[in-house]
Amino acid sequence: MMDYDSLFAEIQFEIEVKRKVDGYYDYAQGGKWVEGYGEPEPLYAIVTPLSNEDKKFDENGTYTFQDKKVYVHESEGVLHEGDKIIYRNKGYSVLDQIPYDEYSDFNVYFCKRIKQGESHD
Repeated sequence: MMDYDSLFAEIQFEIEVKRKVDGYYDYAQGGKWVEGYGEPEPLYAIVTPLSNEDKKFDENGTYTFQDKKVYVHESEGVLHEGDKIIYRNKGYSVLDQIPYDEYSDFNVYFCKRIKQGESHD
């Protein structure tokens, strides 16, 4: 397994993650289902745009130029589908994990930009 500690130390920076937790029905809003998210936590990661290759091999055509690829060192923990990240004051939802952990000490995630008007709070 390759060691990427020095790369992460050089180019990672702090983002925020809101982990998905159990949701609830908000009866004050007519019983509307509200997704549950924990408090924002700091997380160090490398964030890059998706490459044309990433978008080309997307099965459902869901990814756009606004979406991101997030690299998280194993010492920072893992993200899960549905978690939200805040990067440069924009919200993203974790959709997929790319299985890099077999041969590296980091995980890679595809994150979809949350549309303007949808909450990333």
